[in-house]
Amino acid sequence: MTVNTTLAQPVSRCMTDWFITLDQSQSLRQASKALRDRGIGLLLVTDGDELVGVLSERDIVTALADDDELDGVKLADRARGDILTISATDTLQTGVDRMVDGGTRHLVVVDDDGLPVGVLSARDVLSELSAL
Repeated sequence: MTVNTTLAQPVSRCMTDWFITLDQSQSLRQASKALRDRGIGLLLVTDGDELVGVLSERDIVTALADDDELDGVKLADRARGDILTISATDTLQTGVDRMVDGGTRHLVVVDDDGLPVGVLSARDVLSELSAL
């Protein structure tokens, strides 16, 4: 398989099909622990059943640099509402392009109804390419 063939495959081939959600009322410390304990770089932030944002390890670093109190600041205050998504049927190349254009390392993978079904990370794409 070539790089071009690999990048032409659907996102569903290499996405992580599980993800962590935390309610927006949770603290940055709780989010930090969830990211650490599961060895991931992004979690989805909800308000009840509604996806309202994402929080990445980079957002935690920014909060620390801004002297945010990890126990006092809630995810509602730091989660990014500009959720970059991709369909599970889109190509990996589309995912790579979207990450580069959006300056991010993670995309929320959604189904036809716009509901999250996984996460595509730069690590997922690199793992797929390194298997060549």
